Amino acid sequence: MEEQPLKEHLQAGYTLKEEELKAEHLYDGYHLLGAYRYTENRLELLRHRLSLLQDRQVVYQRMLEYSTTVDLDQILKGEKDLLQVIQHIQQHEQQQQQLARQLQLDSNFLASWLTTSWVSVDSMATNLLHLSEMAPQKNADQYWREHETDLAKLEMTLEERKAKRWLNFVSLKQAGRERLSPRQQFSVGLALRIPTPTTNRVKRSEAQLEWLDEQSKQTLLDQKVSRRLQRYQEEFEQTRAIWHLLEQQQEQQNREELLVYYQQFADVSPLSLLQIQMDHVDHQLQMIDWEEQAYQFYLRLLDYRGEILRHPELNFATNQLVLF
Repeated sequence: MEEQPLKEHLQAGYTLKEEELKAEHLYDGYHLLGAYRYTENRLELLRHRLSLLQDRQVVYQRMLEYSTTVDLDQILKGEKDLLQVIQHIQQHEQQQQQLARQLQLDSNFLASWLTTSWVSVDSMATNLLHLSEMAPQKNADQYWREHETDLAKLEMTLEERKAKRWLNFVSLKQAGRERLSPRQQFSVGLALRIPTPTTNRVKRSEAQLEWLDEQSKQTLLDQKVSRRLQRYQEEFEQTRAIWHLLEQQQEQQNREELLVYYQQFADVSPLSLLQIQMDHVDHQLQMIDWEEQAYQFYLRLLDYRGEILRHPELNFATNQLVLF
């Protein structure tokens, strides 16, 4: 009976390990889903850019046909740009196919899942703030270190109890022969523990040192986690700030309105109109790069804070943390 708490604690360790493996699987899934989504977004923009580059080459061709002065270097550069975009598209298509295989999801289901309330950069910050108010932040390493510390304490307590116990076990035997008196029929045996004081002291000291060592490791780990969380949070906020800056630049420049404005004039060069659209596409591609980086920091914070471990039922890739 004295060892029952120890057995229960070991069983709790197996449960914790299972939950940790489940959280790791979910983290990998979020990582793959994010990579798939941002690859899909880039593909859409790259295909648009390819169409614009093809239109530019058509304009160059028309200018040559009408004997308009055209810089040959511009035509050659346009062909080079076309080939580079085609290569980028092919690379992203291969990456997308590989991610789909890793996710092992039906393409139609995956497309519908990715278009439902995907977490925005600002929602990432809101989710992190909301989760920090729900429960203490402990990751899998901290939970496991806490488990090891409690285990060492249980073992120390067990050794202290053993040191105070002299009776090991009692046995009762029956002779199994007839015509014997009760006193002759039964015999009682006692097993006594007579350890030396030195043995008891050594075992208790070893158990106590083990417990103190685990406490020290737990304190060091907590300090390490606190420092890293602060660094990850700062990296996320810096990335978010850059994304907001790009968003503000896009609103200020407003290339779409600029394009509509210039299209009213007949003497505006088609090349200028195409360049405005390509600059807009390039800006959106840059925003996707920073959004994906913010998402990676977001996942890192969720994992290192133990949120995925504590809340496997929540879909962290959504704006409002909906349930699966």
